[in-house]
Amino acid sequence: MKQMTKRAGWICFVVVGIALLWSADAFFAPQYCTPQSLLSEEQTAQLYRFPMDLYKATKEDLMQVRGIGEKRAENILYFLKSHPRLTDMKELEQVKGIKEHYRRELEKLFYIP
Repeated sequence: MKQMTKRAGWICFVVVGIALLWSADAFFAPQYCTPQSLLSEEQTAQLYRFPMDLYKATKEDLMQVRGIGEKRAENILYFLKSHPRLTDMKELEQVKGIKEHYRRELEKLFYIP
């Protein structure tokens, strides 16, 4: 009889555990916990701003790229103003301080129309 009670207790424990996991899965479903719901309104707006046109970028936009500080951002903006339309992002390597790895980082957030 004692053995039967232990077995019933374990079965009950497993059933309740499965029910809890199933309800937790429904609670944490993607529609309830999206990345946007975890961000502030400003962060969400910034998330949807990129990728953006390189010619419409501000210094602050360029500084979002890892490794691009104030001086490099100013150099890029000066280069864009002094050159007509670029045909390829590789042309940015002509900018002082912009090497291939910075160009690749820029390509992730910006495009040339």
